Amino acid sequence: MQFKERIAQHESADKRVTGMYSMWYDQIREEGYRGCGFINMAGEFSDEESQIRALVRDHKERVRQIVATDVLSDYRPVMKPDDFGELVNAIYLLFDGAIIQAQNVMHVWPIDSALNTSLKMLPQSRGEAI
Repeated sequence: MQFKERIAQHESADKRVTGMYSMWYDQIREEGYRGCGFINMAGEFSDEESQIRALVRDHKERVRQIVATDVLSDYRPVMKPDDFGELVNAIYLLFDGAIIQAQNVMHVWPIDSALNTSLKMLPQSRGEAI
């Protein structure tokens, strides 16, 4: 199942966040998993102006935009724009960083921790008690 499909099947933001991470859980459990291909590719090209780096930046920005428009869309109308942007960035960075660390340690605990932290941030972003 593709990334956007994992998100689209859920009604609430917390379930959509969990859906995002389900992709990482599936991938890390695959035998021979070697991490995010875009991150691995970026590490091979030090020239920031290379076409490969541009492709990686574009891909990562598309993922961040999916977090904003598809995953956290419920939060945009109830948050200040700057606060919403910070929430999007934080959820995206936790998500993207989780797979890097899971690849480094070959264990799911970074994914578990990032998912749990992401879920705890959601009610706090609306001023709700957790």
